[in-house]
Amino acid sequence: MSQNTDRSIVFRNIAVGSTIVVAVVALVFLWNRGREAGGAGPPIDEVAVEAFPPTEVKDDLPGPTAGLDTVRSDLARRWTEAVGQPPEWPDDFSAPGSCEQVELELARACTALDARAAASGLRGLGGACALMERVVVELAAAPPDLSSELRSYEAMLGNVFHLFRVLGRERMQVLRRVLAQEQELMEPLAMAFYRWSISREACSKSAPSRLRVQSTYAYAGFLFQTMGGQAYLRRRAPKTEALVCFYALQVLDRAIEGGYNPQGFDPRTEIPRCRALVESQPLVFSDRYVAMLDEMSRAWESRAPKGG
Repeated sequence: MSQNTDRSIVFRNIAVGSTIVVAVVALVFLWNRGREAGGAGPPIDEVAVEAFPPTEVKDDLPGPTAGLDTVRSDLARRWTEAVGQPPEWPDDFSAPGSCEQVELELARACTALDARAAASGLRGLGGACALMERVVVELAAAPPDLSSELRSYEAMLGNVFHLFRVLGRERMQVLRRVLAQEQELMEPLAMAFYRWSISREACSKSAPSRLRVQSTYAYAGFLFQTMGGQAYLRRRAPKTEALVCFYALQVLDRAIEGGYNPQGFDPRTEIPRCRALVESQPLVFSDRYVAMLDEMSRAWESRAPKGG
């Protein structure tokens, strides 16, 4: 990685941290002003925690002395028990040809998730798949602002609280609890959701749920290009963050390969961090993810101009 790239990453991380501090200070100011005006409102620590929810990790995998083969074997066993099918790397990973197959894969993952104790909130909202489809439609209808954040303080704060504002408190709390407590289902669910999402434009029979490249690009870019997206991403458990950054990079690379890149996104600054994170986490297909990120990195280096 070049010295310029190292500096850009350091600058970005400092900027993210500074923004979080600024956002919390702004919340304190607004809350105190509301109290002086006679408003009640929730405690400031409750608002801040909901905007930047704490990371909780629930995992009982074999200890650090266990061999890599043992850990992967245990992960594969849990995947099979949860979903009812052994983990299998699809031949058409980024170009699913069968609508029925990707929908079946997601239905299996949703059914497994709905059966878990931590997913009681999901069941109360209609179940994992039904909630997922509603959330996708609502998020696609209200994309984050990727272009104005550095020019507008209001846009920056809008991105910081974007997911909370679109999804609401109840659904954010349910999703946060599931992400924290169902770590062993994150890998099969992430794979199934990604393959389902990139098939929507071709497979969906309902216009509102046709998840177009503009929407997927906007939210993948949100995670890497905005202060709010970086704050959400960095507050996830490492395993969840690894999967999210891997699939977000796949979404962006796929969009760019198809000629859609209005923000001029260059993933070269994100690939090394994501690769290191993926490689460090207990994942069934970590080798596959790393190989795909390496391939992406080589492709970008070959197309970049000298000195770029």
